[in-house]
Amino acid sequence: MNRNFRLDDALIYYRYIENFINGYGLVYNIGERFNAISSPLYIYVSLIASLITREVEVTQLILNSIFIISAGISLAYLFYYLNKPTLAFLSSMIFISSKYFYMTFGLESNLFVLLSVLCIVFYLKKNLWLLSVLSGLLILTRGEGLFLVLILWSIVYYEERKFSVIKYLFVIAVIVSANQIFNYIYYDSFMPHTLT
Repeated sequence: MNRNFRLDDALIYYRYIENFINGYGLVYNIGERFNAISSPLYIYVSLIASLITREVEVTQLILNSIFIISAGISLAYLFYYLNKPTLAFLSSMIFISSKYFYMTFGLESNLFVLLSVLCIVFYLKKNLWLLSVLSGLLILTRGEGLFLVLILWSIVYYEERKFSVIKYLFVIAVIVSANQIFNYIYYDSFMPHTLT
């Protein structure tokens, strides 16, 4: 693997972050508020970390290392929880040794995998509060996270058969709506411009 290889989408994130930490705002081109951010949560986490380090690329490598290690540990935990210790070891080793996940450093892929696994773990543990928070964060990481969220919450509703599930769905809606409101205030559009 070429350690200096970067997917071009990662460079888009880098530019947004670099402009922000240099005081130009959350923009790609200075003075032009165009929203091409497809992963709001990833950009927010990256911004916070980069504001501390004042450096973008190394910070991305560190963040993605944390995400990939955490995802591997979470995957192992998931299978231990299901009483499948062999699968716990194998799945986490295959995951953390997969070239693909290292080639996507600088993108939200590892955060997405981590949050997806955590959603499944907290669904199985029936911790609906954490599942609702993680569900909202998963959707903010990648829009297609909505599909896993819909599946898990449909099962929860089927199992619980209670309208009390709605309070948890409200938590998800608040998390996602907060980002949409920010988009509208800052970029004058609820959705990224690349989707409109």
